[in-house]
Amino acid sequence: MKSFSQKVNLRGTLCEILVLVVMLCIPALAYSKRAPLPDQVISAKSIYLDNQSGDSAVLDTATEEFTKWGRFTITNSKDDADLVAVFTHKLGIDKWGNASFIVMDVFIKGHSEDVLETKNAVKLITAPRLRTQACIADFKKRLEPKVRH
Repeated sequence: MKSFSQKVNLRGTLCEILVLVVMLCIPALAYSKRAPLPDQVISAKSIYLDNQSGDSAVLDTATEEFTKWGRFTITNSKDDADLVAVFTHKLGIDKWGNASFIVMDVFIKGHSEDVLETKNAVKLITAPRLRTQACIADFKKRLEPKVRH
């Protein structure tokens, strides 16, 4: 038979586990409920890729992925684009425990606030090429309507 102190200790441990599970689930739920993209993003035809990551592989991969997707024409100037995708490399621990990750912020032409930010952090990816692909895949998922069966 368990003593009173063992029962109290077990309840305390179960409460700690429950709190931990709730704390981990709330950000995931908030992440999944995103605001719809503005009409300017949905109707955009062109995009400018701005690589501020310091890694040329990021721009090479972004160019390749956007070209394969075929949704946008890639421009050589911000002035000629409907959207601007800015790629940056972040250091430091993010909320998923990653020390280094790529972020893609998407801006509507003439606006200073991003309308979308994608990170590869959830995927725990280490190669810059794969991290960039993950950011673009997230953007693609948000932009393209889901097929209903």
